[in-house]
Amino acid sequence: MSEENTALSARLAELISSEPSQPELETQPLVINLRGQIKTLTDMFSLADKEIAVRDGIIRAWESKYNTQVDITEVWKRQYESEHNLRLMAEGLVKNLEGRVRIGTLRGRALTIVGAVVVGYVGYRLIK
Repeated sequence: MSEENTALSARLAELISSEPSQPELETQPLVINLRGQIKTLTDMFSLADKEIAVRDGIIRAWESKYNTQVDITEVWKRQYESEHNLRLMAEGLVKNLEGRVRIGTLRGRALTIVGAVVVGYVGYRLIK
């Protein structure tokens, strides 16, 4: 867009410099009206050019904010994936420990049953 503006500005300067000078026509109402319209259009063009510059600045600011947000998103994504992997590892450890507890519980019950049988047998032999 700025290349277009530069080309239009150059074309306007070229037209102004190549304008024929005829002082006797400057007092004619049509020429006065046309000069007023040219000034109005030139002012509008300058205003539009300034507005474009302001909006380009706004776009650059938003682009910077967008890039910052992308960086933040990438950091959060890495942190999420790291947390997810740690959680999976923790779940694996919990299952491993639950298995060990089950085995320990079964071993304890078996030892209790064996102990009760031994005590019962010894008690039976003592009574007899």
